[in-house]
Amino acid sequence: MDKRDVKLGIIVPSGNTILEPEFYSFINNLNTRRYDISFHFGRIPQKADTIEELENMVIGLDQEVQKLKDAEVDAIGFGCTAGSFLKGESYNKSLEVKMEKISKVQCTTASSSVIKAIKTLKLKKISILSPYSSEINRRLINFMEYHNIYVENIKGLNLVFDSEKMEEDEIFRIIKKEQLQRNVEGIFISCTDFKGSKVIHSIEKEFEIPAITSNQALLWNLFKLVKIKVKIQNYGMLFKI
Repeated sequence: MDKRDVKLGIIVPSGNTILEPEFYSFINNLNTRRYDISFHFGRIPQKADTIEELENMVIGLDQEVQKLKDAEVDAIGFGCTAGSFLKGESYNKSLEVKMEKISKVQCTTASSSVIKAIKTLKLKKISILSPYSSEINRRLINFMEYHNIYVENIKGLNLVFDSEKMEEDEIFRIIKKEQLQRNVEGIFISCTDFKGSKVIHSIEKEFEIPAITSNQALLWNLFKLVKIKVKIQNYGMLFKI
């Protein structure tokens, strides 16, 4: 059987070092060889999770999307969660519209993908772990509530510059210490530059509730956009749907 070539474009913050290796780790666990999947990355300026940097990170977005169009990618994802939810749903949607106007292919954001994943899993009450400040977390709660998702608990770590340095076992330890699994239907680990995806399996096994991360949700949604039907082992209930 001939393989189907699939080219996925992702816009990544310039300081992000986690999204790319996590995406490759995901596809190394695919349950099929029917697809030849490649990733093509563009980068926009952002090194710290501050309001100012997140608001200004879209400088250069048009040019990076155009480059991905030149590569004839099949879909594009905006790979920053806070950078898409920060100003609310209308701004998040405007990013998708802008990217689609330039690229002429379907586009999504990390934030849209997370919402779609939560609703697909039929979760209405969640806990959140993030590397963000209290102000960014407040905006994340507002974004969730806009989509009728109730945030029971949220723990922000205020890792303005070093979110990528926290290891997976420490993330899992914090979730247990803060008891983020209590009285909720699922756990969301936010930020594409945060090593949450490798603890998805442990969370779901120990607490028996779904776990969602920004990178997991973004790739899952990109697969949906290009109509890829695959399952990925060890990365959560979402990839088993």
